[in-house]
Amino acid sequence: MFNSKALLASTLAALVSFTVASPAKPSPDAGTTVTACTGSFGIGCLPISVSFGVCTNLNDALNKETTSVQIPDGLICTFFEGLGCSDAQISLQQGIWDFRTTNPFFNKQASSLNCSPQ
Repeated sequence: MFNSKALLASTLAALVSFTVASPAKPSPDAGTTVTACTGSFGIGCLPISVSFGVCTNLNDALNKETTSVQIPDGLICTFFEGLGCSDAQISLQQGIWDFRTTNPFFNKQASSLNCSPQ
């Protein structure tokens, strides 16, 4: 004979394990890595660790030298001409971007960035 309590328990266990295994959206204070390059994408590239909603200044090797960037899926980043996320800006969504063609004004002009989930 089939036990209804056992069926209910196994169904609940399956639902709980499915819920636990589901990927969570990134929290607002999480971070990720953006890749910035001093040439075409793949040339002179360095990772930049960013925290969502926090201004990140580019290091000496990338400051006013960045020509292309890769922004991870689900992310939007705003690049600024000045340190401390100041002055002129350009916002880019996920993908690989070359400032020389996307917005020549920003070719070798970015000094800082701020990223957040889309």
